[in-house]
Amino acid sequence: MTQTKKVLKYAIISIGFLLICGFLLVHNSFSHGSENGKDYSENTNHSFVTNHSFVIYSTFYYNHSKLYSDNSMVLLMNTHKNFDTNSLSIQCYSENQTTQITSNIQIRMGSVSAVDCQWAFFIANCSTVTNPHYFGLTSSDNPKPVEIDFETPILDKKYPVIMCYPPMVYEARWQQIIFATEIYHYFGTDLQIQYINSAMKEIVDILEVYESKGWVKNERFAFFDFVDEDVETIGLNPMLEIQVRNFPVASTDCLMRYRESSEFIIVADVDDILFPKHGTFFAEFLHLKHKHPTAVGFMYHRSYAKIDVAKTFEKFSMKNSLQTFQITKPTFYGKTIHQPKYSETAWVHNPGLNNDTTITILPEEHKMWHVMIEAKKVRKVKSFARFTNEKQADSDFEKYTIEKDAIEAIEESFVKTFKNFTNIPKNNNAYTEILYNCFKKHEGWDGSLPCFTPLRCKTPKSVPNFKCKVAQRDYKVRRLADNIMLYLSKNPYSWKSSDNGCQLLSHN
Repeated sequence: MTQTKKVLKYAIISIGFLLICGFLLVHNSFSHGSENGKDYSENTNHSFVTNHSFVIYSTFYYNHSKLYSDNSMVLLMNTHKNFDTNSLSIQCYSENQTTQITSNIQIRMGSVSAVDCQWAFFIANCSTVTNPHYFGLTSSDNPKPVEIDFETPILDKKYPVIMCYPPMVYEARWQQIIFATEIYHYFGTDLQIQYINSAMKEIVDILEVYESKGWVKNERFAFFDFVDEDVETIGLNPMLEIQVRNFPVASTDCLMRYRESSEFIIVADVDDILFPKHGTFFAEFLHLKHKHPTAVGFMYHRSYAKIDVAKTFEKFSMKNSLQTFQITKPTFYGKTIHQPKYSETAWVHNPGLNNDTTITILPEEHKMWHVMIEAKKVRKVKSFARFTNEKQADSDFEKYTIEKDAIEAIEESFVKTFKNFTNIPKNNNAYTEILYNCFKKHEGWDGSLPCFTPLRCKTPKSVPNFKCKVAQRDYKVRRLADNIMLYLSKNPYSWKSSDNGCQLLSHN
């Protein structure tokens, strides 16, 4: 088979899979705070029932940008996937010390939507004044703007290679988090961004150690904890109708923050491991960039792998885990390295927009490993996007050799980092097993079951001895027009702690 035919083959498979589903995995909380966690002040009518509801997660102002025109504002939001943009009369309003302007807004779906979920990820863009001190949305029904808080991208330091992880939800896999963090740092990732919704307290402690070293930046990421009144107004609980931990919003938030300061952004889970062929990630991706300078991204297919890990922190060894690395051959849908100069949004596996210029790396040239720490979770691959319920036979594995110098250096780094670490994690896989089985049940993605989200998985009210930290944030409600309601974050994130499990939502 020629190279061109191979590329065409995998492109056709990828497109077919995208049309089938919004691929998922498990894993989010905007929580309650003062008085049910919301504020019904200005521009709001309690008895009003809106036709359009927008949950705005984050907003970014770009003075100059690789991708956007000067003085651009970008909003990341969730709303019903079938809403009609032509029925809305929304505009942007901005002002600085000398100027004010009103501009048109463009709202687009930010990535492929899941067939079984009613809500989806959208992105909105508009022009503003230079360096605005105020930004808001307005409509023909409501000339008074609704103020929208905004941020600016990271500009004060360059990070050639960034790693963006999707939100952790009910996270307990401390071995895999250490494994991924150490490997990605060793091979040249300049900063790893961890979006944390809910996790074992000891995992947050571990990530804070890495953050103190400058390896990791921890971003809290919350669900909106809608009260019953708002659920009735909207007609459903949006948090139960958003796919994959709201992965596209979180990953695109990461793209937006580091677009101007990075050249390459890896978007993958903690169990997705890539070893560069060219020494470092930067060298690897630069090689691809020289061959495909305007590609929106480079997608590596994945194959299952497994490692041995100790069940206690005291016995955990990066060296032992790396030396027991075993791989399988069947490939399935992969993950993407984005070029932020061209990639506007991120989906689970590939760029959410302009994906037609993504370059797929042929599996025989290089691939990413989907690493399991339990052999029973290495499943047989049925097709490019489907798995059987059968466990992969031991005879299907082969040893993967990693350079001895790399193993020794990674082990030395781990030991040095945690030499004085006292918040020792203990294995507690209650949530891991629940989410794994729940995921398997829903992985048909054909619309026959409700939207797959961790919030629909049946979890116990308490898990003894599972210390949990959950990101939370209050929200406020604003009426923009007769048929438009906005749900906005109200204050900075905070942690909600528990000694007996994770409660993601108070009103679910």
